[in-house]
Amino acid sequence: MQHVEYQKNLANGQIERAVQTVKNSLTKAAEKGKDLYVELLDYRIQPAKDMPSPAELLMGRKLRTFLPSHPGQLKPTFDVERAREALRKRQIIQNKYDNKHATVLPVLHQNAKVWFKHKMKELWKQGTIIQVGP
Repeated sequence: MQHVEYQKNLANGQIERAVQTVKNSLTKAAEKGKDLYVELLDYRIQPAKDMPSPAELLMGRKLRTFLPSHPGQLKPTFDVERAREALRKRQIIQNKYDNKHATVLPVLHQNAKVWFKHKMKELWKQGTIIQVGP
């Protein structure tokens, strides 16, 4: 049970790190008097290691920025299906690591004795399964 909580904390840490990155860049932009939307655009167009950027995945093309670019670069150039397949592969690999120590829980039957607690700081109580759902 503790390993599952560890995985949740790890995922929360990644999310919190992304939020911290956005907050820091927006704070710096506000201090320098830059446009906050341009700062968000810069964050969204950064590609991942082996995939297009989130904005590119969403729109199917590179987004126009304030940097000069050839008009041909703004047309869709990558195969969306290939990008989706790469994303699926990454998710499968990540899922394999997330579920490495997961166990299949036993099926609960009516009148089975179980231990539970309503809140984290309460003591465990014994109970009986009254009804099993679908």
